[in-house]
Amino acid sequence: MTKKGVLLTPLVLALALVLNMGQIMPGSTVNAAGSYNATIHYLNNTNWSEVGFYAWGNAGNLGAWPGTLVQENADHEGWYDGVVTNFGESKINVIFNENGKGGQTKDLSVDLTAGDEFWVVNEQVLTTAPEAWSGNV
Repeated sequence: MTKKGVLLTPLVLALALVLNMGQIMPGSTVNAAGSYNATIHYLNNTNWSEVGFYAWGNAGNLGAWPGTLVQENADHEGWYDGVVTNFGESKINVIFNENGKGGQTKDLSVDLTAGDEFWVVNEQVLTTAPEAWSGNV
């Protein structure tokens, strides 16, 4: 690589960082289009036989009620994973529910700038894994 190439690469990286500073916070997953990806783990301590994941933002719903039927996490017994991809807003609202059979969490607001992995325990959104998560590996 020539000296010109050595100087140009850091300059381009620095410019890209400055242009994205208003959108990216440490731990966030933001794709090139400025949208967010996240996994929201839900502890099914109510023992629902099925868990639905419903989400919406200011621009509207991400599908019809009761949302997507989600599966139990293969590595963490009792935890169910709602996945959000290419979401164009920094906050998302979610409800985990009994797949439309009556039971549901309250409306939960998730700040996607806080990271790309969240845990819901007793209707509280956590940005760090709770003890119950690490104990099931």
